[in-house]
Amino acid sequence: MAGVSVRAQAFLGSLLKVNPVIGIKDGEVYPCARERSRAKAVDHLYNFATSFGNVEGLAVEYATDLDEANRLVQRLHSKYPQAPIYLSRASPVIGTHTGPGPIVVTVFGDRQASVHQ
Repeated sequence: MAGVSVRAQAFLGSLLKVNPVIGIKDGEVYPCARERSRAKAVDHLYNFATSFGNVEGLAVEYATDLDEANRLVQRLHSKYPQAPIYLSRASPVIGTHTGPGPIVVTVFGDRQASVHQ
């Protein structure tokens, strides 16, 4: 959907029951995947986070579903028990750009030792 804003993509995705997964690297936003269910989108975030070989810390941000965020934190903690995991509520500004109910995973670490590059 070249030329279509992230907000418009989120709106169209909600109409089609598609959960877009986006990434940000070096200040650039790019599409990672479009999952057909919320559970698959959260699994995608988990798989992304666990693809890092060296994790110094993680952050999970949520907008509306604290229980979902806590479940993701627990899954990540079982994979990285020594890494600190920060949980916080996303700013409403994030929802302005993504649509309702975003969940965000941030990884502080190095992907070099990873199998998935």
